[in-house]
Amino acid sequence: MQIKGSSVLVTGAGGGLGLATARRLTASGAVVTLLDLATSKGAEAAEELSGTFVPADVTDEQQVRAAVEAASSSGPLRAVVHCAGGPGRTGVLDENGKAASLEDFARVVTLNLVGSYNVLRLAAEAMAATEPVDG
Repeated sequence: MQIKGSSVLVTGAGGGLGLATARRLTASGAVVTLLDLATSKGAEAAEELSGTFVPADVTDEQQVRAAVEAASSSGPLRAVVHCAGGPGRTGVLDENGKAASLEDFARVVTLNLVGSYNVLRLAAEAMAATEPVDG
């Protein structure tokens, strides 16, 4: 894939793996749109990388659509790197041998599974509408 000049959406880009990925893509000539929570360091990262920051929760369809639209306005969206997600205790028992919290488990599943599906389906829709690259 030709990275130089490509528009790429990176989720979880306010730190960690997402930020490292955004830096690498920018160094390779990509135009990067950084998606992360409003409380993240995404705005600072976007400024550092001359990218665009879109604050969004990956589980929110309208917020992710806005990020995909922002990335698409920078050029044809060619890739998404999904690094958003989070840890959580997902054991079936807590430290006292009692049933673990169903709410905690549901939160982890929603963020990591539903959020991933949401980002990928909306980015795929945008990418499917772009003209293919020759060669």
